[in-house]
Amino acid sequence: MAAVLSLIVAVAAWQWPRSPATPPTPPATGGSATGTAGGPGRTPATATAPATRDSRYLADLAPESGADLIAPLPRPISEDPTWAAHPLVVRCPSNQTGDERHDVVYQLRGRYVEAAAEVRTYHPPKGDAEAAVVVTMVTSTRERDGTLTTADVTASGQGPLAAAIDGAEKLTVRVRCEDPGDLVVLTEARIS
Repeated sequence: MAAVLSLIVAVAAWQWPRSPATPPTPPATGGSATGTAGGPGRTPATATAPATRDSRYLADLAPESGADLIAPLPRPISEDPTWAAHPLVVRCPSNQTGDERHDVVYQLRGRYVEAAAEVRTYHPPKGDAEAAVVVTMVTSTRERDGTLTTADVTASGQGPLAAAIDGAEKLTVRVRCEDPGDLVVLTEARIS
Protein backbone atom coordinates (compact mmCIF):
# COMPACT_ATOMS: atom_id res chain seq x y z
CA MET A 1 0.00 0.00 0.00
CA ALA A 2 2.83 2.44 0.88
CA ALA A 3 4.56 1.63 -2.40
CA VAL A 4 1.42 2.38 -4.41
CA LEU A 5 0.90 5.66 -2.56
CA SER A 6 4.57 6.67 -3.18
CA LEU A 7 4.15 5.86 -6.88
CA ILE A 8 1.02 8.02 -7.13
CA VAL A 9 2.77 10.97 -5.41
CA ALA A 10 5.80 10.63 -7.69
CA VAL A 11 3.69 10.55 -10.88
CA ALA A 12 1.59 13.52 -9.69
CA ALA A 13 4.72 15.56 -8.91
CA TRP A 14 6.16 14.71 -12.32
CA GLN A 15 2.96 15.70 -14.12
CA TRP A 16 2.18 18.79 -12.07
CA PRO A 17 2.78 21.98 -14.15
CA ARG A 18 5.51 24.33 -12.99
CA SER A 19 5.33 28.09 -13.11
CA PRO A 20 7.80 29.45 -15.73
CA ALA A 21 7.99 32.87 -13.98
CA THR A 22 9.96 31.49 -11.05
CA PRO A 23 13.52 30.51 -12.03
CA PRO A 24 15.10 27.69 -10.11
CA THR A 25 17.24 28.77 -7.18
CA PRO A 26 20.90 27.90 -7.76
CA PRO A 27 22.57 25.92 -5.01
CA ALA A 28 24.78 27.83 -2.59
CA THR A 29 28.48 27.34 -3.20
CA GLY A 30 31.56 28.14 -1.14
CA GLY A 31 33.61 29.68 -3.99
CA SER A 32 33.39 33.08 -5.50
CA ALA A 33 30.64 33.78 -7.97
CA THR A 34 30.08 36.45 -10.56
CA GLY A 35 26.91 37.43 -12.30
CA THR A 36 24.77 40.22 -13.66
CA ALA A 37 21.11 41.03 -13.39
CA GLY A 38 19.21 39.10 -16.03
CA GLY A 39 15.85 40.81 -15.99
CA PRO A 40 12.83 41.05 -13.69
CA GLY A 41 12.84 38.70 -10.74
CA ARG A 42 16.55 37.94 -11.01
CA THR A 43 19.19 39.36 -8.74
CA PRO A 44 22.89 39.48 -9.43
CA ALA A 45 25.01 36.88 -7.71
CA THR A 46 27.30 38.28 -5.07
CA ALA A 47 30.99 37.56 -4.99
CA THR A 48 32.36 36.01 -1.85
CA ALA A 49 35.34 37.96 -0.53
CA PRO A 50 38.53 35.90 -0.69
CA ALA A 51 40.00 34.85 2.61
CA THR A 52 42.65 37.28 3.76
CA ARG A 53 46.11 35.79 3.82
CA ASP A 54 47.87 35.64 7.16
CA SER A 55 50.43 38.44 7.23
CA ARG A 56 53.28 38.59 9.74
CA TYR A 57 55.91 41.24 10.34
CA LEU A 58 59.53 40.07 10.25
CA ALA A 59 60.27 42.31 13.26
CA ASP A 60 57.87 40.12 15.29
CA LEU A 61 59.51 36.82 14.28
CA ALA A 62 62.58 35.16 15.74
CA PRO A 63 65.11 34.56 12.97
CA GLU A 64 66.67 31.13 12.51
CA SER A 65 70.06 32.83 12.31
CA GLY A 66 71.38 36.39 12.32
CA ALA A 67 69.50 37.63 15.40
CA ASP A 68 72.76 39.19 16.63
CA LEU A 69 72.80 41.38 13.49
CA ILE A 70 69.48 43.04 14.36
CA ALA A 71 69.67 46.42 16.11
CA PRO A 72 67.11 48.64 17.82
CA LEU A 73 65.75 51.62 15.92
CA PRO A 74 68.04 54.60 16.69
CA ARG A 75 66.60 57.15 19.10
CA PRO A 76 66.67 60.13 16.65
CA ILE A 77 64.19 58.36 14.35
CA SER A 78 62.27 56.17 16.83
CA GLU A 79 59.38 58.65 17.13
CA ASP A 80 59.05 59.23 13.38
CA PRO A 81 56.14 57.09 12.11
CA THR A 82 57.72 56.70 8.68
CA TRP A 83 60.67 54.90 10.29
CA ALA A 84 58.87 53.20 13.17
CA ALA A 85 56.35 51.17 11.12
CA HIS A 86 57.28 47.61 12.19
CA PRO A 87 60.99 48.15 11.49
CA LEU A 88 63.52 45.41 10.98
CA VAL A 89 66.88 47.11 11.61
CA VAL A 90 69.99 45.30 10.37
CA ARG A 91 73.52 46.46 11.16
CA CYS A 92 75.79 47.01 8.18
CA PRO A 93 78.80 44.69 7.90
CA SER A 94 82.28 45.99 8.73
CA ASN A 95 83.46 45.18 5.17
CA GLN A 96 86.50 43.44 6.64
CA THR A 97 87.50 40.02 5.29
CA GLY A 98 84.78 37.53 6.28
CA ASP A 99 82.26 40.28 7.13
CA GLU A 100 81.21 41.62 3.73
CA ARG A 101 77.48 40.91 4.16
CA HIS A 102 74.96 40.34 6.93
CA ASP A 103 72.32 37.61 6.52
CA VAL A 104 69.19 37.33 8.68
CA VAL A 105 67.45 34.02 7.94
CA TYR A 106 63.79 33.17 8.63
CA GLN A 107 62.24 29.68 8.51
CA LEU A 108 59.06 29.80 6.35
CA ARG A 109 58.25 26.10 5.78
CA GLY A 110 56.44 26.94 2.52
CA ARG A 111 53.58 28.75 4.30
CA TYR A 112 53.84 32.15 2.61
CA VAL A 113 53.70 33.49 -0.94
CA GLU A 114 55.09 37.03 -0.77
CA ALA A 115 57.61 39.10 1.17
CA ALA A 116 57.60 42.88 1.02
CA ALA A 117 59.33 45.81 2.70
CA GLU A 118 60.32 49.43 2.23
CA VAL A 119 64.13 49.73 2.26
CA ARG A 120 65.60 52.76 4.03
CA THR A 121 69.09 53.61 5.25
CA TYR A 122 69.88 55.38 8.50
CA HIS A 123 73.12 57.36 8.26
CA PRO A 124 74.49 58.49 11.64
CA PRO A 125 75.06 62.27 11.95
CA LYS A 126 78.72 62.00 10.90
CA GLY A 127 78.10 59.23 8.35
CA ASP A 128 78.28 59.36 4.57
CA ALA A 129 74.76 60.19 3.34
CA GLU A 130 75.75 59.08 -0.17
CA ALA A 131 76.99 55.62 0.83
CA ALA A 132 75.42 52.77 -1.15
CA VAL A 133 73.30 50.03 0.37
CA VAL A 134 72.15 46.81 -1.29
CA VAL A 135 69.42 44.61 0.21
CA THR A 136 68.59 41.21 -1.25
CA MET A 137 65.79 38.82 -0.35
CA VAL A 138 66.99 35.28 -1.04
CA THR A 139 64.53 32.38 -1.03
CA SER A 140 65.49 28.74 -0.56
CA THR A 141 63.00 26.24 -1.99
CA ARG A 142 63.26 22.50 -1.40
CA GLU A 143 63.20 20.42 -4.59
CA ARG A 144 61.77 16.90 -4.85
CA ASP A 145 65.24 15.39 -4.51
CA GLY A 146 65.75 17.27 -1.22
CA THR A 147 68.18 19.90 -2.49
CA LEU A 148 67.58 23.61 -1.89
CA THR A 149 67.33 25.98 -4.85
CA THR A 150 67.87 29.68 -4.24
CA ALA A 151 66.47 32.73 -6.00
CA ASP A 152 66.85 36.39 -5.11
CA VAL A 153 65.38 39.86 -5.55
CA THR A 154 67.67 42.85 -4.96
CA ALA A 155 67.01 46.49 -4.14
CA SER A 156 69.77 49.08 -4.32
CA GLY A 157 69.34 52.11 -2.13
CA GLN A 158 65.93 53.24 -0.95
CA GLY A 159 62.54 52.00 -2.04
CA PRO A 160 60.14 49.08 -2.11
CA LEU A 161 61.34 45.51 -2.22
CA ALA A 162 59.04 42.54 -2.87
CA ALA A 163 59.76 38.90 -3.58
CA ALA A 164 57.63 35.90 -4.49
CA ILE A 165 58.30 33.30 -1.80
CA ASP A 166 55.66 30.72 -2.69
CA GLY A 167 56.80 27.35 -1.36
CA ALA A 168 60.07 28.69 0.08
CA GLU A 169 61.56 26.90 3.06
CA LYS A 170 63.67 29.89 4.08
CA LEU A 171 63.90 33.63 3.48
CA THR A 172 67.25 35.37 3.87
CA VAL A 173 67.44 39.16 4.18
CA ARG A 174 70.96 39.96 2.94
CA VAL A 175 72.51 43.39 3.58
CA ARG A 176 75.62 44.89 1.98
CA CYS A 177 76.74 48.45 2.74
CA GLU A 178 79.43 50.82 1.61
CA ASP A 179 79.57 52.55 5.01
CA PRO A 180 79.85 50.14 7.96
CA GLY A 181 78.39 52.75 10.32
CA ASP A 182 75.00 52.75 8.59
CA LEU A 183 71.90 50.80 9.54
CA VAL A 184 69.46 49.31 7.06
CA VAL A 185 65.84 49.78 8.14
CA LEU A 186 63.18 47.66 6.49
CA THR A 187 59.86 49.27 7.37
CA GLU A 188 56.61 47.31 7.09
CA ALA A 189 58.75 44.22 6.42
CA ARG A 190 56.22 41.38 6.23
CA ILE A 191 55.47 37.98 4.82
CA SER A 192 52.01 36.93 3.70
